[in-house]
Amino acid sequence: MLERQVDLFMKLCVSNQYLPASYFAKQYRVSQKTIYKDINALLDVLKNTNLEIIKKRRLGLKLIGDNSDKKKVLLRITNESSDNKVSTNDYSPRIRRANLVKQIILDAKKVTLQESSQKWLVSKTSILNDISKINAVIATAAVQIESDGITLSLMTNEENRQIAAISYIVETSKKNFARGYHEKYLKLFFQDRLLSVTENIFLENKKKWFKGLPSYYQYSVFLLILVQVHRANLGLHFKNISKSKLDNANGVTFDVAKNFLHLIGQKLEIVFLNTDVERLARNFAAYRIGSTEYQEKQNWSEVIRELIIRMESIQNTKFMKHSQLYNQLLYHIPAMIRRLEKGMVVKNPLLGDIKRQYPELFGMTWYVLSFLEERFNISLNDDEVSFVTIYFHMSINGAVKKNRILIILNQHGTLNDYIIAQIKSLLPDDTEYQVRDYAQFETEKGNNDLIIGVNTPSLVTSTPFVNISPLMDASDQAKLLRIYVDKVIERPNKQKSVKYSILPQILTKDLIFFDKQFRNKDEVLNFVTRQLEKLDMVAPEFRSSIFRRERIGSTEIGGGVALPHATPEAVKKSGVVFLIMPKPIWWNTENVNIVILTCVPNEEISIYQNLVMDIYNLVGQKDKAAAIAALTSADDLIKIIKG
Repeated sequence: MLERQVDLFMKLCVSNQYLPASYFAKQYRVSQKTIYKDINALLDVLKNTNLEIIKKRRLGLKLIGDNSDKKKVLLRITNESSDNKVSTNDYSPRIRRANLVKQIILDAKKVTLQESSQKWLVSKTSILNDISKINAVIATAAVQIESDGITLSLMTNEENRQIAAISYIVETSKKNFARGYHEKYLKLFFQDRLLSVTENIFLENKKKWFKGLPSYYQYSVFLLILVQVHRANLGLHFKNISKSKLDNANGVTFDVAKNFLHLIGQKLEIVFLNTDVERLARNFAAYRIGSTEYQEKQNWSEVIRELIIRMESIQNTKFMKHSQLYNQLLYHIPAMIRRLEKGMVVKNPLLGDIKRQYPELFGMTWYVLSFLEERFNISLNDDEVSFVTIYFHMSINGAVKKNRILIILNQHGTLNDYIIAQIKSLLPDDTEYQVRDYAQFETEKGNNDLIIGVNTPSLVTSTPFVNISPLMDASDQAKLLRIYVDKVIERPNKQKSVKYSILPQILTKDLIFFDKQFRNKDEVLNFVTRQLEKLDMVAPEFRSSIFRRERIGSTEIGGGVALPHATPEAVKKSGVVFLIMPKPIWWNTENVNIVILTCVPNEEISIYQNLVMDIYNLVGQKDKAAAIAALTSADDLIKIIKG
């Protein structure tokens, strides 16, 4: 008797009402079919007793009998349940899939559908659905679990097997390294002693060997070590590695890997081969552990400069004076490419915040980085792109012109310090200030955005001017803020104001579609791609590029809007496709009824920022998106965009 069946019997014992099978299915996170199997098992137990389970259509299940008989049966089945292999809480799909990953991927076992179905008390279809979910997660490892209708297996080499295991565990872990990686979830995959020994050695030597390794990388590095140790413990090792694959692992990195595995081997009595050390050294190098020699062997400066120039062109901002950005990218990009080449997974715990707070910049960073995919034969993912987005965000903030304020004082004394402090408390923190004495003031020098006079006569100047009293009362504060907003903030914006700068130029009626119905996302992507192909606006590889982008990261922006896109290398001519659907379809994380597909070739990259801003101005807020979704014709949309 299973614990779930015992628990089900207890719930029936204490209930005086009929309870539907759906209620129990929800409680135990299984199908109603499984619940009825449990009921049949209970009916066998209740034979030759005075108890009976009544099934009534549309009402459910109810246990009939005396309490004394219920207690006797409960005592008997409780004792029998001690032999269960799986506890009540172990039936969730998450735990079931983790078990399948351990058996098929980590332990390289052949598992039969029949055995899995019986073990987890679900149908074979449910197990195959689990495999489909697992395969979607490990797709970046370029391997798939296969079924011949009887068995489930993964046939691949050692490298891809380990990458698949790491990918799955990283993607499905609820907690990142910063919150502690020795959680119960990892114990579903690894033996307790192997886990604790590897963890302790990692922590004991972290400062010595992994100094400077960012916390968001540490969990990924720990897992790649853990998976390799697990496989070696089973007597499974890497085969010979060609010298070309070791070019990025120098002597220091090799020594770190060798010492690490030596310590683990002593504790766990595992014999590691030279190929194991070489593989770990190569993986360490991809996380910059040991040396940056790999960066020196490549001409990365050209790649980094090209990357910066592309973002400069989009942002219309010069970054080249910011050596910090260059050094940050030089430190990050080579290691990022090595990770992506080898299918190594790293998670950015700030990904959700970045996509939520800086969606436009995140999209532009994807676009800027896209040339790396073809050049290095890699596939970018949201996590890696989000790290680079952070670097660009910091640099863009540094490049934004700070407002300069000139304060002119017409008196002396301690009150001056008070009034300057009051002004600074009202205005933004990054404002730059100059303080001048009125008696020495002749003409304004410097490019100031506002002059604040403290008890001074009016000045003849082209720069906005406001005069306030030394007491800085509420009236003065209100006046200063009003002038600052009107003359410093809003006036420049009004000078720039063109509602949609790029969309009106590239929007065409023949790429606006209403009243089209689709069953899924793939049908939508095929449809919009076909429209661009008909007009010879994209290259043949555009289709595969757009599908690859969807597989590795969500393109929804909220409000029922999706912005799919492909690499600029696959685009011949700038354009935008609008698809407004009467019936929403499920995209990656939400239902979508507006799809806007943008395509801009490399030679027109300078328009990309304004195009993205146009789209976000049009549908970036829920109320705006709802208004666009309510339109009924292409003419209505064109009128809004072109005026």
